[in-house]
Amino acid sequence: MEDDVVAIRFDESGPTVVPGVPQLRLESDAATALGLRDTTTPAEESWYEKQMLPINDVPEPVPLTRCYVLTEGDELEIDEPSGSEQLLSLVTQRYAQGIVADSDRSDSHMEQCSRVVERAGVRVLTRSLDHERLPDLVDLVTDDI
Repeated sequence: MEDDVVAIRFDESGPTVVPGVPQLRLESDAATALGLRDTTTPAEESWYEKQMLPINDVPEPVPLTRCYVLTEGDELEIDEPSGSEQLLSLVTQRYAQGIVADSDRSDSHMEQCSRVVERAGVRVLTRSLDHERLPDLVDLVTDDI
């Protein structure tokens, strides 16, 4: 699971998630709610408040099974938009939106987004920022997948 940037490789078997930087960056209260220990804050960047947890075992690439667009709300819920709304939400959420638009890769990127929607689907995940509810959020996503 990633809430920032995720690399996706496309091949004949479908979209595959490629592991990124082997560390978690979490707000202090999220690290506490998850019971994580051995987190650090970079001393040289005193303004940086997130806790960092190195990951020793880098996972293998895995098939992409679902994409979530994150929204904030009081209730934990997952909505399934229509197919065209899924594609639109994925296209507008991508990290390289401006870069792709200014290149000759726009058509292939749209095709890749269509393959993600077809294979994995896109859901809207409404979640509370109350980190005490993280276990419920994990259960909700696990049940959806």
